[in-house]
Amino acid sequence: MTAILGTPTATFPPWLAKKFPDIIQERDGIQRTIGTRRQACFSSPNYRKAVIKIVTAMAKHFGNHPVVIGWQIDNEIGHEGSDIDHSQTSLKAFRIWLKNKYKTIQNLNETWGNVFWGMIFNSFEEIPIPGRHVASNFHPSLIQDFYRFHSDTIIDFVKLQAQILRKFSVGRPLTTNLYPSPFLPIIDMAELATYLDYISWDNYPTWGEQEAPFPHPFISAMQQYNRGLKNLPFTVMEQISGFQGHDLLGYLPAPGQTKLWMKHSIAHGSNAIYFFRYRTARFGQEQLCYGILDHDKKRQNVITNFKKESKKLKNTRRILQKNYFRLRLLSYTT
Repeated sequence: MTAILGTPTATFPPWLAKKFPDIIQERDGIQRTIGTRRQACFSSPNYRKAVIKIVTAMAKHFGNHPVVIGWQIDNEIGHEGSDIDHSQTSLKAFRIWLKNKYKTIQNLNETWGNVFWGMIFNSFEEIPIPGRHVASNFHPSLIQDFYRFHSDTIIDFVKLQAQILRKFSVGRPLTTNLYPSPFLPIIDMAELATYLDYISWDNYPTWGEQEAPFPHPFISAMQQYNRGLKNLPFTVMEQISGFQGHDLLGYLPAPGQTKLWMKHSIAHGSNAIYFFRYRTARFGQEQLCYGILDHDKKRQNVITNFKKESKKLKNTRRILQKNYFRLRLLSYTT
């Protein structure tokens, strides 16, 4: 058995939030809370210190173990709205980011065009967070830089972990599983990809109360997007294996449909597919997510069919993939 080990930074224990309240995100005046996930403020120095500590400890302990063949940094980073943070910690870091970018408040005012609607700032401390509002919209340049700040902050968060893992777990490839659709978070995925050895993403054509899966062209777009980030074969780190949802369940994949989605991924350049999950959880927020095995470890017939189809797919992969596809620009003359 081999394992790709994930860093546990997509959530944190209650005691850490109690000790350092500044590590919790806020969105439109509502603070994220313990009991969910992705509550962390990426700008918080206290959270970064905690991340450095635990990732370093994991890398030192497991980094050279023969079972560990790679690392997954965080989990679905930016998912569930965690790519935007309106906390005071985030605001403070945003103002510092703006000062580093524009140097003076005069440069910022001129670049943004703040003469419009009387938005001339006298200092960086006057700049607000463009959150939910009751009047008209915020200045588009303010919103754009706020998004760029968060993208830079999250990428730096991934880079921080990558540096630790490369130091103490030499030779193990690094990735982070992007969540569909990769077009949604404000993170610059192309920049993020430069700190990874390969791209991986989570393929869930249906989720929660959906009554039908996403159409194939939509899934194809996501597959191609992920492939294009490095123009190399990619990994499906989580492949749907049945009903999926935290509280509501809608569409159950038809017989053979999961196999179809596997072939779809292979045809677009996937060189590895991992199913979520092996065994259905007996507790927690994801106990409604079907696994290959039921809660009681039964459904052995599924395992038998899974092994049989996997052998067939090896031949399919050889047919569909030869190293990696190269993009070619075709020009036509009339």
